[in-house]
Amino acid sequence: VLMGHSMGGTAVCKAALAASDPHVREKVLAECAPGDAEERKLLERAAEGFDDLVAGVIVVDVCPSQRMPGAFNRISNALQALMDVELTPESSPRSVGEALKSKITDDMMRNFLLTNLISGRPKDGETATWRCNLPVLRHSLDRLAFPVVDEVEEGHKVRVPTLFVFGDPA
Repeated sequence: VLMGHSMGGTAVCKAALAASDPHVREKVLAECAPGDAEERKLLERAAEGFDDLVAGVIVVDVCPSQRMPGAFNRISNALQALMDVELTPESSPRSVGEALKSKITDDMMRNFLLTNLISGRPKDGETATWRCNLPVLRHSLDRLAFPVVDEVEEGHKVRVPTLFVFGDPA
């Protein structure tokens, strides 16, 4: 069973759709392996064997049927805010969190994003850094969302059992 949360949930959805719809498979393969014939062959083989290897998928906190422009604008703005913070060897989650308060006002979101901060090492002169490549994430956000839904034919169904799980922090 494949399970993914947020961006991982999107990857799970793309895999399930690509395995069950040739049109979507072509779009996903073109997106994931542009110009790389060897990588494309590996992905094609994975898509062909999907139903034999995967009994079902669980998708957490990803909406399968519509884009949410407001949410993606907030994510894009949050990624930009992280990129705008000047990181130093003395940067810590507390100091970076304080610097982000005016741009990311939601405490839960800010604290979640701060889990990606690798604190600096002042003794060694190593500057703090982010675990993920923020410029690439921000630039690719529109493709990391749920870009294939619009291309799925009316009535098309994924062939494996699928569970969508949503939570409410309140």
